[in-house]
Order: sequence, then structure tokens, then C-alpha cells
Amino acid sequence: MRVVTKGYQQAPVKKISGAMILKKCRGHRKGCFHYDSRAETDNKNGVVTITFAAVIDVELTLAGAELEDVLKHENQHYADFKGLVSNLQTNMQRALGLRKEITGEAELGNWLAWFDYDYCVASANYHRRIGAPVEICLEPNTPRPR
Repeated sequence: MRVVTKGYQQAPVKKISGAMILKKCRGHRKGCFHYDSRAETDNKNGVVTITFAAVIDVELTLAGAELEDVLKHENQHYADFKGLVSNLQTNMQRALGLRKEITGEAELGNWLAWFDYDYCVASANYHRRIGAPVEICLEPNTPRPR
């Protein structure tokens, strides 16, 4: 099987209201990086496609140095995310490369659950380094795919 990742190459910056920041950014007040992911299998053609939609949301009224600081912070999260996408593609390709098909959607869901966990850990490590509040990351209850 061949693994294709797409949609992660850009994370558009969207300025949104403070109320929407609180809702979308789990308690953050100035901005956040977040993403959605979707996996599809085409067993007939031997392709697994993982599509990401990454966004950096910032509070509408931010400007100047404050906006630059928030963007610098969120761009670090985005850089960590891109590195993890690359690792995911490499690891999945290595694990699935010799196979003819994926055994089911649960298998893909497991890969993505561990990706989410790895992103959470990377984010928490960054926040620890800079003295920011740290997320609690819960390991998936399934074995890490290999």
C-alpha cells in the first residue's frame, strides 16, 4: 500500500472573535493552532490517503507585537505538527508498504489516535519549555501501530 498525506502544507491564519477563540481553542484567549484529519482507503488501487485541515486562529483585535508573539507561538505548534505528519507517513508506509489492503477503518483510526496523542505530547513539551500551561495527554487505549 502507498500512503499519501495532504492538506498539511498550509495553515491559514484566521482572525476570529474572542468568544470563538475560547470555544475553539480550549480555554486559550489569544489564539491556537488546531487541525482535523480524515483517512480514506482505496484497497483497489492500494492507496491510503490522510487529509489534514490545519488552521491558526487568532483573536480578532490582536495587532503589532502581541499578534507577532501569538503567531510565533502558534507557528511553533504548526512546525511540530508538520514534523509529526512526516513521521506518520514514513511509519505508515513502512508498516503498510508490503500489504495489499487495510484491514478496516479501526486500523486507520488507531494510527490517527496515536498521531493526536503524539501531537499533544509535542505541544505539552513546547509549553513546558516556555513555561506555559501544559495539556494533559491521554494515551490511546490501543497498542501503538508498528
